[in-house]
Amino acid sequence: MYSYNNSASNNNSTGQSTEILGTMIGVHGVSTETGNVLYLFIKLENGSIVEAIKPRHIDFIKGQKVTVKKTKTSILGNIRYNLKTIVNDESQ
Repeated sequence: MYSYNNSASNNNSTGQSTEILGTMIGVHGVSTETGNVLYLFIKLENGSIVEAIKPRHIDFIKGQKVTVKKTKTSILGNIRYNLKTIVNDESQ
């Protein structure tokens, strides 16, 4: 199962954050009243699959390593994931 990224909400109460390494495994879009939103499916190192909003400037490349920021909100305890960076593989 995957976790829903709630970063589009206007929740200013941030809590504890950590960065986690993951791999992009899929992408999908959702139609909204204001347009389309693209989401990335990211498989984390612990095997969990999470969902994060795809930034416009990031291309989806299946298998690309990324870091995600996991944030647990302080008021409701919701967990959200945001794509932070692309990890460049120095061996290529």
